[in-house]
Amino acid sequence: MNKDNISNINSTINSKKETKEQKTHSKEKNQKNPKQDPKKSKRKLLLIDQIKYLSSNGITIRQYIDNNPFPKRPFELKGSEEFLDYVKFNNFEMVNQALDITIAFLYQYDYYKQTAFHWAAKLGYEKMLEMFLNFSRRCNVYDKKMRTPLYLAAMNNQKRCVELLLNRGGNPFLCDKEGKKPEDVTTNTDIKILLQTTTEKPFNEIYKEDNNGKNSKNTNKVKKYTVI
Repeated sequence: MNKDNISNINSTINSKKETKEQKTHSKEKNQKNPKQDPKKSKRKLLLIDQIKYLSSNGITIRQYIDNNPFPKRPFELKGSEEFLDYVKFNNFEMVNQALDITIAFLYQYDYYKQTAFHWAAKLGYEKMLEMFLNFSRRCNVYDKKMRTPLYLAAMNNQKRCVELLLNRGGNPFLCDKEGKKPEDVTTNTDIKILLQTTTEKPFNEIYKEDNNGKNSKNTNKVKKYTVI
């Protein structure tokens, strides 16, 4: 066997060895940094958002599975029409009795998709609204025109309700169907300043404070918002 043949054999062996090492290195690299499936990541984020939403409404996953409290049509729960009438007339005693039976009344809505939170906020029933928020934080739920309780409170110049909702996580940056924010529809200068000076605050921080009872004891200091 001449030298050229030996050289060619050695070259082939070395080439195969290098290719094998490259494949091994590439496999180890992929194991260390596995590619994330975009669909899995999206589902994970969606699941986290849903869990946060349930937590903000005071509902456990088990309660949601056993009995989903979120309605699919107006006045779905028996007695909900009477309940919203009690709210409209500021009948605190009857509202409290109804919520002792079930807090599912808070998730019911009328033909304009307005909940008890919307009505208490726009009518300026601060005490009643605070009671609702102690059960569930539905500050950012939309009605048919995509107006939140905070939006309606601002539109009707209900300053104390605006402060309360901001303290409990109301989002002043959500727009209605026409693209207007709460600050665009209020005529009260103090409310406009409150809404303009509110900035973002992490969900967990607000939820922790709310559970510890700090927010409900101090409605004069405006906290920052979170989207729910």
